[in-house]
Amino acid sequence: MSDNQVGFAALLRHFAESEIEWRVGRSGISKKGQPWVMPLAYLTSRAVMDRLDDVVGPDLWQDEYRTDSYPDRDGAPKLLIECRLSLFCGQDWITKCDVAPPTDFEPIKGGYSDAFKRAAVKWGIGRYLYSLEPSLAQTTTDKPPSNAGYKKELVKDGTDKVLVWWKPPSLPDWALPKSADLR
Repeated sequence: MSDNQVGFAALLRHFAESEIEWRVGRSGISKKGQPWVMPLAYLTSRAVMDRLDDVVGPDLWQDEYRTDSYPDRDGAPKLLIECRLSLFCGQDWITKCDVAPPTDFEPIKGGYSDAFKRAAVKWGIGRYLYSLEPSLAQTTTDKPPSNAGYKKELVKDGTDKVLVWWKPPSLPDWALPKSADLR
């Protein structure tokens, strides 16, 4: 097995549960008036950068960005951000690309970050998170203790709005790193 193959396998390692972030994918209020939250797991850009630094070295990867626009349904221009993530493999730079639109929060920074993480998935980094089964989070409308690990969210369904706290789920055993994989 070549050095590159060893490096590529290390890119695929599962992340520690503490490195996984969660955001609301979908939410609502049930017919019985109970709020529900379906969270999605993701990695931060910094976790991806740390993995690249650890596995290939900080001098053997680089990212480059381009912006373009495309027309939306009404013909108005919409920004699209492309990340070109390159790793030095043997004697050549190999590039994988992906795109993202600006995000709702910090639109430009968020778009660059999302494009970077999407390009990293093409290298296998965090790709396994897409295999997680959707699940509902524990929710409460009573403010939990600050150390309980809950996140605050305003859940909407039609005209109803409810402040709800939700607790991210635990990762299944298959999505946790093997002890040999931990840094």
